[in-house]
Amino acid sequence: RVLIVDDNATNRKILNHQTSSWGMIASEAESGERALELLRAGILQGEPYDIAVLDLMMPDMDSFQLAEVIKSDPAIASVALVLLPSFGKRGHGEAARQAGIAAYLQKPVRQSQLYNCLTEVLARAGSEPVAVSQLVTRHSLRESEGQQKGKSLSGLRILIAEDSLVNQMVILGQLENLGYQATVVVNGQEALKAVEKEAFDIILMDCQMPEMDGFKATSEIRQREGDGRHTTIIAITANALEGDREKCLAAGMDDYLSKPVRPGMLRQKLEQWTELINDAGNIGEQPVEITVAPLRKQLSKEREPFKRDRMSGVDLSVLAAYRKIQLPGKPDFVTELINLFIKDTAAQLKMLHEAVSRNDAEELRRVSHLLKGSSGNIGAGRIAMLTGELEAKEILKEDAEALLLHLDNEFGQVREALEAERIK
Repeated sequence: RVLIVDDNATNRKILNHQTSSWGMIASEAESGERALELLRAGILQGEPYDIAVLDLMMPDMDSFQLAEVIKSDPAIASVALVLLPSFGKRGHGEAARQAGIAAYLQKPVRQSQLYNCLTEVLARAGSEPVAVSQLVTRHSLRESEGQQKGKSLSGLRILIAEDSLVNQMVILGQLENLGYQATVVVNGQEALKAVEKEAFDIILMDCQMPEMDGFKATSEIRQREGDGRHTTIIAITANALEGDREKCLAAGMDDYLSKPVRPGMLRQKLEQWTELINDAGNIGEQPVEITVAPLRKQLSKEREPFKRDRMSGVDLSVLAAYRKIQLPGKPDFVTELINLFIKDTAAQLKMLHEAVSRNDAEELRRVSHLLKGSSGNIGAGRIAMLTGELEAKEILKEDAEALLLHLDNEFGQVREALEAERIK
């Protein structure tokens, strides 16, 4: 039995459907207090929960506090805890271990990762108590998967510099399907730190990121490399203007991909640059200098498809993935999810407007966090990014009002696109 604890109804519904499709018996709790009630009721009824999947941020108590209460109550302390935060902070891993949490996976979590995580946690719980030092993470899951396969994936070392969780999920998923693994960082500063620690063959560099954008990061990397080496850097940007393409090349980037990143184009670029890198030197060794030419003709081919996809505001592949886990004889999951998202988003946008009018920064961040999570889960990437801006930092009232205007307009486009998917 699995208990899903999240104050976001959309996230609960998705996790409920996923876990139920794997044969688990799922229940939902919208708060820490309700979770404690259900856990204790399960013991009294002789049907204890095996796992509780926890969101980090909730109104009454966060998941670290909830975990401490659960582990201090002998009646329910045996339940294994899996934490799925929307963001990570320094010290979260250690805090999770100290609180008795068995697994820590930052959202977005691919369905296969969640499945592997839950089976790993259940396997450990079935043999012996999970030690606090044995926290299940993305890294440990990748290591385990690699050992089970008996062979490593491609030796190409890829770094993704991208601040959007939705885009990270999309690119990582495509790379995994192509047989690659990658390291992810969220801004240019983190990219610089990563290349100091490890030599990468290819960097997929988002152009617009907080703290340091992709242009500045690329210029800094080129300056540090000098003439001794040349790491292939492929720009990833949502802009389709020719000036931005020229700016990418001027900054020292070697190639260009426009968002949304298409699997076929990503595969083509990786194969193209892998061949060049192989010609220059072995993959997995120190990168060496390679001669490249501006790719303006190739770049111009991407512009129109990008604009057409951009109109709906929804990554339809996310919905397609949910359709693959539709249970026979059950109501259409995607339609139910769309209905819930539209209803919740309309209410949350109203709450955001009210928070801005009251200058209530705490409420603004709280609701923005909720909407960011649900919009990312349904594939509405631009809504997720806009709400991320509202959540991430203190902003002036005028700036918040401008962002909300963009959100209202974006939601109109997203709602229209989702309603078209609902009637299929």
